[in-house]
Amino acid sequence: MKYNAPSKILLACVWILSGCSSSDAPVAKPVPLPKIENPLSFEFDTKDAGKKMSLPAGVQRPLILEKQWVVGDGKGSITAYSLEDQTKLWDRNLKLQPGFVVGGDDRLIIAINLDGKVFALNAMTGETEWTFNLKGEVLAAPAMTSEYIIFQQADGAFSALTLDGEQRWQKRFRMPSLSLRGTNTPVVFQNVIIAGLASGKLVAMDVDTGEVRWERQIVTAEGSTEIERLVDLDVPLAIRDNIVFAAGTQGPVIAFEVITGRALWERKLASPAVSLESRGDYVFVADTKGHLWCLNALVGDIVWRKTEYENRILHPLKALGSSLIFADAEGYLHWVDQKTGKPQGSKNWGDAPYGASTSLNKTSIFFQSRDADVIRISEKD
Repeated sequence: MKYNAPSKILLACVWILSGCSSSDAPVAKPVPLPKIENPLSFEFDTKDAGKKMSLPAGVQRPLILEKQWVVGDGKGSITAYSLEDQTKLWDRNLKLQPGFVVGGDDRLIIAINLDGKVFALNAMTGETEWTFNLKGEVLAAPAMTSEYIIFQQADGAFSALTLDGEQRWQKRFRMPSLSLRGTNTPVVFQNVIIAGLASGKLVAMDVDTGEVRWERQIVTAEGSTEIERLVDLDVPLAIRDNIVFAAGTQGPVIAFEVITGRALWERKLASPAVSLESRGDYVFVADTKGHLWCLNALVGDIVWRKTEYENRILHPLKALGSSLIFADAEGYLHWVDQKTGKPQGSKNWGDAPYGASTSLNKTSIFFQSRDADVIRISEKD
């Protein structure tokens, strides 16, 4: 298997975080896939969504709305498709730089260029409603509330814009001298914004004012080298009602109450987490070694652990029906039973997906690849 450039970079990051010190150390080979009797079937629908992407497009993922899905490609274009029949609804070429970010909701589609310029498009027509310059790099989609659009910038700044494009507040946090290049979309519960920082902190802010409600140190810098002291909270947060689940590039998975910041439980894994997903009573975790974990969402106890996908670099995790679906750097999609972790099936897609989104009714998952292909996975009727 030949790895493409993004896969090599991802492999290198996982290798570093796994504790390897020799520059000549080989990348561990993925284990053979498990043999599955009577695999569970899903419906697959693939769409060529645009031009091939180029680095750094590692945060690109489809935006799933009530009646349409929206995707960006590697040439600065944004396209909307019907969820019902996959027909193209509109297409806008904003000539954005590769690696631009797409977010939004059924009111506005938000496209953010690497230089921080924000384009707000009418979700129904694709026409530009307004623009705003954040003057700072944004690497993840914004969070949307009923009144505001919340941006997290790579330099540690957070900005809240109104739906009319007026800035309501900005809050800036101190950044470490060295961090991984990446952030995640903040999550919002009631009137509280939760976000992870490159300093290893989890912070909660008031939606209306940006005032800090609480902050907690999730990971503490340790080690003698700058690489060993990386503490970024770049793993996407997972949320379940009033509980937020967080993990850093080094350190445990921790659950906090959103409103109070009270720590509920902490679970240290054999290797650092790279992906989280919460569904029902469970929190699912993929670690740097390709191991899958299922934790009890209320107390953090280990429900099951699976090693059948070791060294395959699993990301992202998405729950669908009674299954957990995920991709690997080899270009495969896999699914296992949520309650037991038993493998249920695999599909060779041929290219490692960058990101995934779940439909609002939770009946479909959309994965997007480097080649701008989008595959829709749905439960069979």
